[in-house]
Amino acid sequence: MAPDTSGREPAAGTPDPAARAAVLVGVDGSLNASRAFDIALGIASSRDLDIELVGAFTYPFSYVDPTDPAVADERAEFRRAVEARIREATDPLVARAADAGVGTRLEIREGDAAGVLMRASEDAVFGVVGKRGRTPFGGRFMGSVSSSFVSHARCPVLVVPEAWTGEPAQAADAPEVEGVAGEPVPAITAELRARSPEAEVPAPTHAPAPAEDPGAPAAVTSPVPPDLDFAGAIVLAVDPGDTRSDLAQRAADWAEEAGRRLALVSALALGVESSTWVPTRSQRPLLEAPRVRGAAVGRLKEIAAAVADSHPGLPVEWRFYDGLPAEVIGEATRTASLVVIGSRGRGGFAGLLLGSVSRAVLARAVCPVLVVPAPRG
Repeated sequence: MAPDTSGREPAAGTPDPAARAAVLVGVDGSLNASRAFDIALGIASSRDLDIELVGAFTYPFSYVDPTDPAVADERAEFRRAVEARIREATDPLVARAADAGVGTRLEIREGDAAGVLMRASEDAVFGVVGKRGRTPFGGRFMGSVSSSFVSHARCPVLVVPEAWTGEPAQAADAPEVEGVAGEPVPAITAELRARSPEAEVPAPTHAPAPAEDPGAPAAVTSPVPPDLDFAGAIVLAVDPGDTRSDLAQRAADWAEEAGRRLALVSALALGVESSTWVPTRSQRPLLEAPRVRGAAVGRLKEIAAAVADSHPGLPVEWRFYDGLPAEVIGEATRTASLVVIGSRGRGGFAGLLLGSVSRAVLARAVCPVLVVPAPRG
């Protein structure tokens, strides 16, 4: 059956069993949604997938009597108007996809946007959402719908920062990460404690000379510490206590397809204190125990060996840091081409998404972040 590129809405409750695998994108006519579509088109084209465009709306007068004929007519008129606006926004996207040889289908559903996207993610291969840039309140903000969707999606979701250019930043002029509320991020206190022999830790670089034009605005940049420069690698955030194997394989697939090396990264605050986390007297002896570091490094070596077996020829390295996970991965997004994290699990990187670590990583990310949910069951 040929993919539906007409933008026609399938009948409610009757999914097409012959529909091809697709990349999921929410559409609302915003620039953010348009950027997400751009990324989705590239993924779909390279992986021979379709694109599923999803529009959602809610009737603003839910307190009225739905059995009243006048209300029913008004509701139907409202739906037609909303559908027309969604189609107007998606028609150019459908045409672009057709020109690229990518099939599309449009789904318009009444309901909460995050909930509609979550249900649509059941059958999607990937979801793509944009992350807004600086807001009037400071910092970077992902938006309530995108945030909720990422938290509950059944498929991996790629979160793309608004200012991402498509290329990893250079270490000497990488954009600064920002605090969640616009506050400056503290100086990185993490220390590289162990790494694989293959790990490419470059020599220190220097910031470029200032622009000759004194009136030109200065970019907010700073050199990246050599130990935290990933030079375009795909970075997988590894929770030493997590036994998931799908994350590494998925990250390796992306790295192999992109022709980039894979860097496995773990961080534990063994000897670092901060204003947001201070170990208690009872916790300190346990956290500083050498066996904790040894177990974390052992887990990294185990994953690296598994990836080497499943993806022969793919360059793989690992690094273990003594530091706060959010700081380490947030800094890694400045020079990585992609960061992969798990969305659910126990603590660390695989903790509940949008908890302390994941919220900080997504809020500060400079490069795209692929959020992979834990397998169900």
